[in-house]
This record gives sequence, structure tokens and C-alpha cells, in this order.
Amino acid sequence: MHLSKRATAEFLGTFWLVFGGCGSAVLAAAFPQLGIGFYGVALAFGLTVLTMAYAVEAARRLAAHLPRVVADGSDRDARGECLVASWLAGMVLGAGTGLQHKLAHVLGGLGLPHAETHAIILPHVARFNLAVPSAADARARL
Repeated sequence: MHLSKRATAEFLGTFWLVFGGCGSAVLAAAFPQLGIGFYGVALAFGLTVLTMAYAVEAARRLAAHLPRVVADGSDRDARGECLVASWLAGMVLGAGTGLQHKLAHVLGGLGLPHAETHAIILPHVARFNLAVPSAADARARL
């Protein structure tokens, strides 16, 4: 992969972390009446790290156990692992989503249907996110 693509991916990943965390810090300082405060800023930084861990673990569990469920629907252990994976993925969505969901919302403003937009852009955003040099550990776990 070209250095420019890696640098762009690294920039966007860093931007999201800084935007989420530092953005909340700026809002907390500029508008104390919002009530964000120290805990809100810490939460904003923490959620980006936590959601990444949940997302990677959900993908790992699905990749390992979903083929077993498809092959044998009565495999309770594999079905249980897929249930845990779906819960982890739901936690990621509940805590906030990243580039893929934000793009789907922006494109939805142009009249594109939300669910179909997700389905179309998801593989492209996943490939983009995994191109980040610091994503080597995440690629290995997947």
C-alpha cells in the first residue's frame, strides 16, 4: 500500500480519536453549562478505545463460530459464541459508531436509503480502516 494511503488512514483514525476526546474537552471548557465536565471528556476518550476492542472481539468470534452454526444449526456452543459476538457488536453501535456509520448518515442526507448505504460502504470502510499501520494487531486478531 502506498505511503499516502497509510498516512491518510492514520490521519483519519487519529482525527476521530482527537475529535471525539478533544472536541468534548473543548466543549466542556467553552460551554460549562452543557455539563460535560471531566467525566464526559474521559468517557469520550475511553469509548473510542473500548468500542475498538469490542468490535475486534465481535468480528473474531463471528469469524470463528458462524461457519460452525451454518454447518450445524444445533451446535449450541457455536450459537452461544455468535450470541456473545452480536452483543459485543451491539455495544459498539450503542456507544457510537465510526466512519462507516457517519458516512451512511451523510449519504442518507442525499436521499440514499440508510440500510442499503451501510451494506454498500461497509467493505470499503473496513478495508480503509485495516490499512492503518497501527491496525496490524487488529488484522492479526481477526
